[in-house]
Amino acid sequence: MTSTHQHKYTEELLTPVLLFDCTLADGSVERWSTHSATWNGISYAPRVVENSGLSIALLADDGADWGNRMTVVLANTDGYVTRLHRSENLKGASVLASFAFLDPESGTIASTPEAVFTGIGDAPEELTTSVGRINFISRFSLQRLALPQTRIQEQCPWSFPRSAVERAEAVSGSTRGIHGRFYACGYSADQPGGCGNCDGGGTPYSTCAGTKVDCTARGMWHQDTRGQATARFGGFQFLPATSLVRSSGSSQRFWSQAVDGRARANDAVPLVYGTVRYPVPVIWAWSDGNFLICEALAGAGPMQGINRLWANGMELPLAVPGTNMSATGWYEVLTTGGRNGASDPNFTDRQGEPLGDPHGSLAVVSIHVPTGLISSNSLPTIEVLAQGQVLERYDEQGNALAGVYCELA
Repeated sequence: MTSTHQHKYTEELLTPVLLFDCTLADGSVERWSTHSATWNGISYAPRVVENSGLSIALLADDGADWGNRMTVVLANTDGYVTRLHRSENLKGASVLASFAFLDPESGTIASTPEAVFTGIGDAPEELTTSVGRINFISRFSLQRLALPQTRIQEQCPWSFPRSAVERAEAVSGSTRGIHGRFYACGYSADQPGGCGNCDGGGTPYSTCAGTKVDCTARGMWHQDTRGQATARFGGFQFLPATSLVRSSGSSQRFWSQAVDGRARANDAVPLVYGTVRYPVPVIWAWSDGNFLICEALAGAGPMQGINRLWANGMELPLAVPGTNMSATGWYEVLTTGGRNGASDPNFTDRQGEPLGDPHGSLAVVSIHVPTGLISSNSLPTIEVLAQGQVLERYDEQGNALAGVYCELA
């Protein structure tokens, strides 16, 4: 068979293809390609919608760093990537990407494939009903993880414990504490000291789709059937409903529709250490006629606190209960990123139950800006001065001590 290098010099080139041999975490092998292809009797499914080639980005503008990597976008209309992700098989998978030429009439590889990339996979950074975007870090890169790791998405990003062993680990994070794989979710309905609901037959759930419906059924949305506070959901599915509103002193009414900030693909949840002033992603903004109400994500928790906040360059004061702050606007800290989150009290149903997301393990602020000071048709630029991560401490024997906040030198 002709080598790939020899094919480059022929008068009529065949179709170039990339072949991906992906060995999953459980040892099984999946094979993808940019075209339907066969090599040595092995079929490659035409699932690769897009690939980035190789890229390096250190100290990027958004602060998200990664080493030498390849990004592969796979078709997910049949839920293929979703199933791989739910079975926890993509993170840690190894991939070998090879370049070859394809005979489009027969669908067979016409040249010997040449390896161009080998790397280790991470969990999908984007997962929709149409595509799944996966990053593979080169095996020759000194950096193994893309930081920050958590992404802004509608589905809950936390790993759900599927077995009794994993649910036992989820109670307190086992030896890793708050850094345990299942700590943020914490579903442990059948474990001593655990929380969550069992199904109708009294059996613990073994799967979760990461939606509000599933989270509520498992007792992890706000509280379980035993009355234990949970509020662990880490996704962003809530948007205020379109409403007919009017400004104070005006007889004119208008329809107010929320501005959605969740759709910006691959935005990372900020990961903050020390005291820093930085811009934060605005999840949504909505006007009630008098105020532009926003929800902004300050970072992954637990954080020490949020000291100051600016909206489009104007500093807003911290809310003072019982004080009329209509002239200045205000902000309030919904949660500093504790395991149990909190919902925005401004949005409730007729029974007084909160409608907003609980923001488990995420630090979130609610902001009210007078509409006379800011446009209600776009997302404002929000900056905060925050004290970042509360860090774990350990004694000489490796036992966990109470977390502590410290400034960076």
